[in-house]
Amino acid sequence: MSQPLIGANPTLSHTTKQVALGTTFVDKAGREFIYVEADAAITAGMMCIIHGDFGAQGITDTLAVHDTGAGKTCGLAVAAIASGSFGWLAVRGTGADFLVNLVGACDDFQPLAPTSTAGSLDNQDAGSATAPRIEGVVITTASGGAEQEICILNYPVTLTDYPA
Repeated sequence: MSQPLIGANPTLSHTTKQVALGTTFVDKAGREFIYVEADAAITAGMMCIIHGDFGAQGITDTLAVHDTGAGKTCGLAVAAIASGSFGWLAVRGTGADFLVNLVGACDDFQPLAPTSTAGSLDNQDAGSATAPRIEGVVITTASGGAEQEICILNYPVTLTDYPA
């Protein structure tokens, strides 16, 4: 359950752990964040896969496949977190600062999928029964190409079976 944290700020990262990994909090706008350690450098706008030890890194299509990533929680970086440092990833809500990296033209309110570019998403290929996707994240405005767009998060998770 999320808890109030005095001084929690999702736009800051730290070189030393400030709270227990996996701690969640809800900000004044009702948006929820989870505290992680960066397994690799994370930049603002990256969609990240969160491992069982609460280590996180920019998600790729390779990380999202059956053996390593299916069913894992994802979160959006609203600020940079250096490799080995600690910070917050967004898991629920929306806002002007909830900007997700996209690699190409994407449709609004449609399923998104990880790509070979760490932390960047693209349209889900509905024709593929095995292509990974991220359930629980959509953009609110169609994108014209590689850019960032505001997204809505509802506890994003990796999936590998696309519904028929």
